[in-house]
Amino acid sequence: MDINGLGKARLAAKIANDKKGENIIILNIGKVSNITDYFVIVSAESSKRVETIAEAIAEEFKKNKLSIVHFEGFNDCLWVLLDASDVILHIFRSDMREFYALERLWSSAEQVKL
Repeated sequence: MDINGLGKARLAAKIANDKKGENIIILNIGKVSNITDYFVIVSAESSKRVETIAEAIAEEFKKNKLSIVHFEGFNDCLWVLLDASDVILHIFRSDMREFYALERLWSSAEQVKL
């Protein structure tokens, strides 16, 4: 499947929503940094839900031949990061999201409508 960064971000957001992810946002990071094009940030009530969301996204990306080049955080599932090159997915347990406050850190990035 040939899909651009925004398409990947929207696909990840949809999967997260389907798996009961909360407070899902997409940030256009590419306009303020060269780290990546988009961040997808998701909250979940429990570590198990974080794991479920991350696994569902990884599985769907694989099924659609979209690569994830790096992942981390599966040991404790407080904050799982999936790096799909032009999109970085952050799936947080709710309390960890509040603590790290990526939206505040990247407040100059434009939020994409879902």
